[in-house]
Amino acid sequence: MFQLDIIFELKDLEIFKSKYATIVVAKPTLVVENTGRKTSTVVWQLITPFEANLIEFDEVLGVYAAKETTRYDVVDILTKTKTPSLPNQLYTLTNNGEITINNPTESEAASYSGYAFKNNYSHEPSMTMGLYQSAIVNGSTIKNNIISANTAVFKSVMLMIPSTNLTIWTNVESLKTNEIIDIKEISAIPTVIEFDKNSSRRVCKYNAQLNTFVLVT
Repeated sequence: MFQLDIIFELKDLEIFKSKYATIVVAKPTLVVENTGRKTSTVVWQLITPFEANLIEFDEVLGVYAAKETTRYDVVDILTKTKTPSLPNQLYTLTNNGEITINNPTESEAASYSGYAFKNNYSHEPSMTMGLYQSAIVNGSTIKNNIISANTAVFKSVMLMIPSTNLTIWTNVESLKTNEIIDIKEISAIPTVIEFDKNSSRRVCKYNAQLNTFVLVT
């Protein structure tokens, strides 16, 4: 399990709540298409903070499909797989709106090296596909929020490579959970929290002067 502590001084917390109300948490995901590579960012969690806050999550992911959703819209899941959905497999949205799992050959699995998606749903010119994940935020379980979203035109194939890293910032723009965003366009200063097998718990603290979060450990 990965854990992130977010700490506030009481005086800073009161100012923060009066101005911004919530913290945004995202898990940017690499998307690989035949046109190139890009990063998908979706508002995964919104936290109304206390002096001490804790986000906990395991890398247990699911695959979903939704009607085409553009930037700064909220994704509404139409169909999804059960968790855990395993990487190195091909997830196909079929013409009847279900997601099937294709067991690839060894060479195919190596080429996927992430979550591969194919859109065979012919009733719409394009759909949105991506990954979802649950978390525990300050003791409450938040189920199946979206971590990534990308347009999948009919018959297209794409690859998503998730990361355990989190990006957090103050919710200056009043963003909503499951909203697709462009992180380059936010006005707050984002902080990247990196995890690995040797660093599964991180601590950061709010800096009121800079209106950002500073990594402590």
